[in-house]
Amino acid sequence: MITKFYTVLLSSFFLSGSVAVAHNTPYALKALEKIALERAPEIDVLKHNQIALEENSIAVGQLSDPQLQAGLINVPTDTFKTTQENMTQLKFSLSQTFPRGRSLSLKSEQQHIKALQESERQGLTEAEIVRQLRLDWLELYYLIHAETILQKARSVFQHLVKVATSILSVGKGNQYDVLRAQLDLSQTESRLIQVQNDLGNVRAKLTRWLGDNIVSQLSPHQLPDWSTPPPEKKLQASLHKHHTLLIAEKSVEAAQKDIDLADASYAPAWSLSAHYSVRQGHAGMPKKRRADFVGLQVKTELPFFTGNRQDRKASASRARYVASQSQKNKAMLTLSRDLSTTYVMWQELSNQYKLYQNRLHPEARQYAKSTLTAYENRQIDFPTVARAHDREIMTSLQKLRIQTNLYQARANLLYLETRK
Repeated sequence: MITKFYTVLLSSFFLSGSVAVAHNTPYALKALEKIALERAPEIDVLKHNQIALEENSIAVGQLSDPQLQAGLINVPTDTFKTTQENMTQLKFSLSQTFPRGRSLSLKSEQQHIKALQESERQGLTEAEIVRQLRLDWLELYYLIHAETILQKARSVFQHLVKVATSILSVGKGNQYDVLRAQLDLSQTESRLIQVQNDLGNVRAKLTRWLGDNIVSQLSPHQLPDWSTPPPEKKLQASLHKHHTLLIAEKSVEAAQKDIDLADASYAPAWSLSAHYSVRQGHAGMPKKRRADFVGLQVKTELPFFTGNRQDRKASASRARYVASQSQKNKAMLTLSRDLSTTYVMWQELSNQYKLYQNRLHPEARQYAKSTLTAYENRQIDFPTVARAHDREIMTSLQKLRIQTNLYQARANLLYLETRK
């Protein structure tokens, strides 16, 4: 009777520790990633920021609007007649200002660079959202399977309590066996409660990206089919394509445009104006109209005093350029360090998982099975049986934890590879 119960129950318990369960979820992970990106308001913000910068890059490259001026000048104050004096005029002028050097085109190019930078920020944000979703989804996978393992373990220990109590009732056991079985059951229930609490927390995190309706249906039973990562050297060589580095590169390019603008400030700004003056009255002879006036003016600046303005701006722009280069180098070092750390972690977890898959878990399972027969034949005591089953439970959970951590490390590597 005991053997039959354990054979059925433990068979399902041991199978729960396999790599993947042949069930499909209502939502594949790839579909969830698409939903998360469509729902993320951060992406919409960055898209519109990029549009704004692109539009602004065109606007700042245009000349300022010409100015039209009209006025009545040289009016005599004794009579206020427009025909009394020769110099009284109705004057119209049109003027246009021109900025220093290539400052307009430089500002336009700088805004375009910032628009491209915003596009890279969008790519980085998308990659970060996908990575976080994958990590939370994998944690949900772990907790769901851990809950299943602990629920089946609870059934095992519940039956062990009954067995120990039954043996004690016929005078063949002792109270210690019953207490030990009850303690193991309580510990298993405590672990189960903690896992269920963690499940609620992970589902709350996923709700941020997917919404309540989708998260309530999630029950991942199959791990994603991700390829083995390429060698670390190859990954290191591809880091220059990462959005973080591209954002830093755009900052360097924008800072270079600042230097060019500072250099352009040494060139003078100038303006051009043309005017036409209409005169009233006659030039000393009846019916002979006074001649109108026409004029052309050019105005320019004389950049003589550059010490505390242009020179300071040029020095500041060069300092910002050096700072942006240092920031890029820092970003590269950080990415390289993260890649090396994550790759080593992935390798270690791979080796650990192989050990649990090929040796530790099968050995713990076989040992737990063998203790059942030995206990029935009175060859070992009850604590040995309890320890064997507890060890098998912990081995199953550890194997599942290592497997999940392995895939989470792979998700981080995919992020560093800038792969979706």
